[in-house]
Amino acid sequence: MIALAAFLVGCSGDSPSPDDPGASSSPSPAAADRSAAKSADERYGSFDAVEASGEGEAVVPLPPEVADTDGGIIRMTYEGTEPLVLWSLDGEGEKQMILIDGVIEANTADRGTFDGESMWWPANPAPHGLEVEGDGVWELSVVPVSSAPPLASEGRGTRVFLYDGEGGVITGSRADTAVGMAVTEFSLPRSGGTPKNVVTTPSADAEFGLDLAPGPSVLIVSHRDEWTINLPDEG
Repeated sequence: MIALAAFLVGCSGDSPSPDDPGASSSPSPAAADRSAAKSADERYGSFDAVEASGEGEAVVPLPPEVADTDGGIIRMTYEGTEPLVLWSLDGEGEKQMILIDGVIEANTADRGTFDGESMWWPANPAPHGLEVEGDGVWELSVVPVSSAPPLASEGRGTRVFLYDGEGGVITGSRADTAVGMAVTEFSLPRSGGTPKNVVTTPSADAEFGLDLAPGPSVLIVSHRDEWTINLPDEG
């Protein structure tokens, strides 16, 4: 999470039937997206998206079904003069962990702004509510992991993606070498089990390489600035 769990820091189209002799051995992009999303729902659970906005400090209550999940994504933007800190709250309304920490340099180059995502997973308690600390205007949404988009070839900031590729070594680059970058992969077994957490932390060089496991999985790309990933053409 960005506190990313004390980290460093919600398709269309028909796919061939498996019984069709003319079916491709590789799923179409749409089928792959559905496969990863289905696996994410099975592993982490689902709920209706929650949206909130405001200015300055606030407490955002969350519906009970959010606290019943093993994982979820928080998307947030913030514009102020003081750093943003977002806490998860337990069932008694007490602070239990930091989900977003705008004080950490790796999360944002300007401590008065934030535009990114965070995630909780089975190792962390699900939030019953959220507490915003800061003096700026903010918007947030809490969505199920299955709503994450497919892994993108470029982006900015910390983002959560679904991945259903073949895995292997993938290269990329980043604009800001003053701070580190990390990619966290949670494998999603098709028949239950505990996700495997593989973390690759590239060096300070602009170029980096990732050795990904085959999908379906969830990927968290963590960097405060722009980044690119050279995705292979998997048909």
